[in-house]
Amino acid sequence: MRSFAGLLHFDGSAPDAALLRQLGETIRLRASSAPAIAVDGEYGIATVEHRSDGDACPLPQWNGEFRFARDPFGVRPFYYAHTRRGIVFSDGLEAVLAHPDVDAGELDERAVADYLAGGTCGDEEATIYANVRRLPPAHELTWRRGEAIGIRRYWSIPAPKRERARDAAVRLESALKDAIRDRVTGDAAVVFMSGGLDSTTLAALTREVRPDTTLVAATSVYRTRIADVEEPFALEAARSIGIPIRVFPLDGYPPLHALESGLWTPEPGPLLTASMTRDIYTACAELAPVALHGHPADALLSASLTKVLRGLPLARRVAALVQYTLVRRRPPWFFLRDVFGVPRRPPPPAPPPRWLRAEPHDAADENALALPMWSNLFEWAHPLQTRAPIELVYPWCDVRVVEAALALEPIPWLVEKHVVRELLRGRVSETIRRRRKSFLQGNPWKCALPEERALRIEAAARFIDPERFAAACRAEGCLSDTTLRAVAFESWLRNRPAARKML
Repeated sequence: MRSFAGLLHFDGSAPDAALLRQLGETIRLRASSAPAIAVDGEYGIATVEHRSDGDACPLPQWNGEFRFARDPFGVRPFYYAHTRRGIVFSDGLEAVLAHPDVDAGELDERAVADYLAGGTCGDEEATIYANVRRLPPAHELTWRRGEAIGIRRYWSIPAPKRERARDAAVRLESALKDAIRDRVTGDAAVVFMSGGLDSTTLAALTREVRPDTTLVAATSVYRTRIADVEEPFALEAARSIGIPIRVFPLDGYPPLHALESGLWTPEPGPLLTASMTRDIYTACAELAPVALHGHPADALLSASLTKVLRGLPLARRVAALVQYTLVRRRPPWFFLRDVFGVPRRPPPPAPPPRWLRAEPHDAADENALALPMWSNLFEWAHPLQTRAPIELVYPWCDVRVVEAALALEPIPWLVEKHVVRELLRGRVSETIRRRRKSFLQGNPWKCALPEERALRIEAAARFIDPERFAAACRAEGCLSDTTLRAVAFESWLRNRPAARKML
């Protein structure tokens, strides 16, 4: 597992090896190797290995053409910024910020508004810093001598190509096995597993395709703060697959824990969860170098069944209704309401908070799999963010798996993830296979109002109206969601200079 920081000079000058070493130091973890430096003409790069048990990666060779392609869903970060001579780039945001030519003082107002309103950035190219950019997922950045930087999309989520029912389900299983086989190559692996279907599928298939790999499940639960029913199901899923499980209680991480612990992150998005994720990932890194995660299976295996039914000819519509009823064991009342003309109006999106000074990006009305939030979530689980030498992998993001899922007929295969339930038949207990999706019974990201001075907005007054914010907090009687993020953002701004010196 390797991280990198590099310089590309458009004026033909050679990058400074000492500066490259300095940038390389910012992407080191506690157990990382010293930066390896290579300079060739106008190109220079520093790389570090995060685990001593991995094979060393050779330094990239420079041939006068720079090309970096980010993976289709943005699992691996790529940040860059313009300098006086060219660009600085890295998979670690702190390395880009450490370049002396990069002004980290100016923030992107829309990115701040997105974070405060919804938690993630709605612009897949933006960061919280006005002068630092991301390469979007499924895009490549290229540069040739004498030319300007080019950024283009090289892949898009394909249109569904439906296959015969049974063939499509077999293809999905085969694609998942291939995706796991390519990502789990060592002696040990962790699977972040709840008691649901997506991660359990990964665990069951990993046991088959990598029988010699020591596989350990890890699950996070609440035992006292809210009603959480996942723990017994996670234990049952692990037992039925035949793997040990490590349970991490989250009750000791209240919403303001990271702020009270003095933590800071290069962007405010992962700040509130930073203390618990760093502890969990550090513990899991002692078990294995890689961990499997079930994101974004929910988005991949979802479909608007009403739209599907409306678009079918009458005969196929009747057949689909029968299939739906057989799978769910009840008629599709959601569609019958439409047939009989019962109006249904989806709830309008929640407006941004009144105390927000800037307008966030509008909520995207697009394929859930293409939402910018996914790359944000993947970046927050990157080793340079968690500070733990464990790499998260997402087999459900594999292009082969995506294409196989899009070949499924939504009815019956996507009705309550029928395809996954069939795939798990005989692989896990019926308790898990037949279990319906459950949700948290309460909001763990909610806490009593702190003392008045903790609600004071000063550093963030450019983005937040202090009086309206305080009034909103008093009216709600607690901190939750948007107001909690505002308190975190105020803390993030106040601690930013000191934290930069610590990196």
